[in-house]
Amino acid sequence: MEDRGEVCLAEEVERLRLLGHSDGEIASSMGVDVGWVETLASPGEDEPGFESEG
Repeated sequence: MEDRGEVCLAEEVERLRLLGHSDGEIASSMGVDVGWVETLASPGEDEPGFESEG
């Protein structure tokens, strides 16, 4: 269930990056850590790999 929230945040980060916002701007706007934003914005990877075993 928590995956849904994580996906939504990841999509929001992508949208803001497409609008030209920096990682710092995104983190500040969303109230999250810049490091977290950077992990979602991994250049060269289309989708992040989650280490979640169901």
